[in-house]
Amino acid sequence: MDGHQKNYCWLLLMIAIEFCLIGEFNVSLTTATTTQQSTNPNSNHQLVIKSNITTTASTSIISTNCSYSFEDVYCDCDPGAQQLNCYNIESAEDLLFAFNHLLNTTGRYYWLELTVHCIQPFDTLTKTFHLTPDIFTNGPKFQRLNFLGDCSKPKHYDNLLAQVDRDVDRLLMTGNSLRITTTCSLFQIKFERLGELVIKESLMAGDMISATFSTKCLGQYGTRNEALPLARLSIIGCNITLIESGAFNNFAELQSIDLSHNQLTHLSRHVFSGHLYKLRSLRLASNRLQTLGADFFDKLPQLRQIDLSGNQLATLPYISSIGSPQVILLADNPWDCRCKLTWIANDLTDKLDNKRYFDEPLCQTPDTVNGWPLMDGLKYVDQTFC
Repeated sequence: MDGHQKNYCWLLLMIAIEFCLIGEFNVSLTTATTTQQSTNPNSNHQLVIKSNITTTASTSIISTNCSYSFEDVYCDCDPGAQQLNCYNIESAEDLLFAFNHLLNTTGRYYWLELTVHCIQPFDTLTKTFHLTPDIFTNGPKFQRLNFLGDCSKPKHYDNLLAQVDRDVDRLLMTGNSLRITTTCSLFQIKFERLGELVIKESLMAGDMISATFSTKCLGQYGTRNEALPLARLSIIGCNITLIESGAFNNFAELQSIDLSHNQLTHLSRHVFSGHLYKLRSLRLASNRLQTLGADFFDKLPQLRQIDLSGNQLATLPYISSIGSPQVILLADNPWDCRCKLTWIANDLTDKLDNKRYFDEPLCQTPDTVNGWPLMDGLKYVDQTFC
């Protein structure tokens, strides 16, 4: 082979190597592009994200990139904690795109918790509402639901929750134009495992909790006339002025009630009577309560903690030291530290295992002990005047 033939062969070999390198580069570029399109939720805002990538590394990257953003909408996804937090939600479409992205990137259908931050206020001009039942029809299932802000018209909340998975065990609704009426159907959706309900800074029809709250609103599910397994109920900052007798009668499993930051001025002796045999914690802080009936605690045999701070109470009915609250919070009330209240100070001499734990309430009257710590004032009055 002469010199010219050798040079020609070397030329052919170099061309072949160049073609191989170009081909390899194009394959890598195509793969990278496919990966980018499959993980980019903003690409033409498509609902279905397709990908044929099967390598272990690529699959790992996709499964952890389940957070979603488009314009002002952002959903923070935590696969480890199984939580999805969505912000600036204006419509059902916002959540539908986020849900679809979540399913396509993780392949996980069941999640622990969804939190939806809806843009406030609800659009009263167009009379449209943010969320519709179809968002829960075919999307991922969540064990806990949190709706923050005006997420729907008041009368459409029952429809909104109609498609929610019946295994939801916690529901929180904050800052909603929600109106639970005496004939409500809001929770008539077979919540067979609902253990906790929290309603905060929302509207209640008539500023009251009616006698039918535990029957027509929350007391039944399915075709069986049975109470929900509700263990914790919180209705906080909802401007409640009245609770009708029997409002909680159908909650046999209830262990905690929080009615703080409302406008309650009095409570009927029958409000917490009935079937609340398992109630252990009752929070009535920051209301306007002036008196409690003499037998207020008699029907609550398992009560262990009561918070009466921030009311207008001047006196308190006697609480037996046996089988009754061991934690009693009384601060920020105008206590009248006279002889009829000295049982509180005397009660501290009971057996150690029955000793109460108070916060730091102050005496307001009589003038001789005005501003004194409650225990000191009562002991002084008891030794001096009683």
